[in-house]
Amino acid sequence: MTVTVLPNGTTTCEGYLYDLWDTVAHELGLRYRMVPLLKPLYGSMEANGTWNGMVGELAYGRADIAVTTLDMRSDRATVIDYIDAVSVTRTHSKFYVRASSHLVPEVTTETLSSLLKPLHPDVWWTLLVALLALAAALRVVVRCSHAASESRQTVERMGWVACLLASFRSLVGQGWESAPNSVAVRIVTSCSWMLGIIIYASYTANLISYLTVPKQDLPIRSLREFHEQPGWRLAVQPGHSILNDWKQSRSEEERALYRRSQAREGIIDIYWNRASTQRTLETKVLTYVNIDPVFRILREETCSLVPIPDLPVKTNEVYMAIAKGREDLRGRINQVMRRLNEEGLLKRIKGQWLKSNDAICERPAGFREMTFGDVFVILMIVPLGVVLSFVVFIETKSIVMSFYIIEKIPEVVTEACEKSGTGREF
Repeated sequence: MTVTVLPNGTTTCEGYLYDLWDTVAHELGLRYRMVPLLKPLYGSMEANGTWNGMVGELAYGRADIAVTTLDMRSDRATVIDYIDAVSVTRTHSKFYVRASSHLVPEVTTETLSSLLKPLHPDVWWTLLVALLALAAALRVVVRCSHAASESRQTVERMGWVACLLASFRSLVGQGWESAPNSVAVRIVTSCSWMLGIIIYASYTANLISYLTVPKQDLPIRSLREFHEQPGWRLAVQPGHSILNDWKQSRSEEERALYRRSQAREGIIDIYWNRASTQRTLETKVLTYVNIDPVFRILREETCSLVPIPDLPVKTNEVYMAIAKGREDLRGRINQVMRRLNEEGLLKRIKGQWLKSNDAICERPAGFREMTFGDVFVILMIVPLGVVLSFVVFIETKSIVMSFYIIEKIPEVVTEACEKSGTGREF
C-alpha cells in the first residue's frame, strides 16, 4: 500500500491492501480514518520489552486495525489479534546481495578448480581408479602374453610408467606409436579408448554448457563471510519479525546480526521508498527482504540482486491485525474476508496490484558469449606449461652439469699433477 501525504496535510492511499480494506469496510458499513505511521515499522520487541511499529500502535490503544501484512507470531499474539480467516498474501524473505561480474576473475582455489566442475567429484575419482586399473591390466596382460603374441621389445618397452601413460593417452583421445599384437591386450586398449570417448564427449558437452549458461558471481555465500569481511552492511526493514528470531537463534552468526541491528552498526533501514530501497543495490550490502515490494519500486534494477543459495528462506502467510478487546468487529471482518475469498473477489483485487515478477528478469533464450573470465583458467594452462617446462629444463640442465663436473674432476686433477711432476693419477 502506498500512502501519500498532500501539502494540506491530508493523505491519499492506493494499492492492494487499501482496496481490500476499503471493500471490507464498505461491506460492513464502517467509517474509518487512515493514519500513516511516521516510521513504517511492522513491530518488534525493543530491548526494554516495549513494542514498536504497528504492533505497538495496536497494543497501546493508539490504533484499532493495522492494514498491513504481519507474520503470525506467538509473541505478537500476546498483545494483538489477527484477522486470520484468510491470509492477505504470502511472503518469501531471503538474504540477497548484488551480483558482481568480473571480466577477469580473482584467482582463488575455486577459480583454479573450475576445470573440474563439468564432472562430479565422484566421477573424477572413479576415472582415476579406472586409469590405474587399466594400466595395471595392460601391464599384466603384456607381461604374461605368449612370446609368439608379443615381441620381447614390446614387453620391455611396456613397463609400469609406459602402461600408465598409454592408458592416459587413450582416455584423452591420443593414439599410440605402436599397438600390441595380442588380442587380450587389444581388448584392454579398446576398453580404455571407449571409456575415453564417453568421458571426453560428456566433459566437453558439460563444459560448454557450464560456460555458456548465464551465472551470477556472488561476493559472499554465508553469514560467516559477511561478518569476517570488512565494510559489509545489513539492509532490513525496521521492526521486521526476523529480528526477534535472530535474537533467539541457535546460530551465532544470526545472533550477531541482531546485536548489530540493536547497536546500529552498518544498518540500512528499508522504508519502502525509492531512496532507501535503492540502497540495497549498493556493493557490500547484505539485504534481508521479501523481494516483491522491491520489484514494485525498482523494477528492472532489482534483477541485479541475487539470493544467497545456502541461506534459509522464510515463507509466511501474512495477515492484517486488530487490537485486542474487539472480538465482535474481528469476527465480522473475518466473515467478510472469508466470503470475498470464496467468491474470488480477493484474488481479483490481488491480481490488479500484485503482478508476477518472473518476466522482468527473463533473459532471451540462446547462448551468451564466453568472456575472458570464463576461459581464464583454460588460458592459464599455456603460461603454466611454459613455466613448468623451463623449471624442469633448468633442473635437468643443472643435474647434467653436476655429473659432467664430477666426471671432469679426475681428469683436471690428473692433468694438474702431471704438470707439477708428482705423477699422481686418479
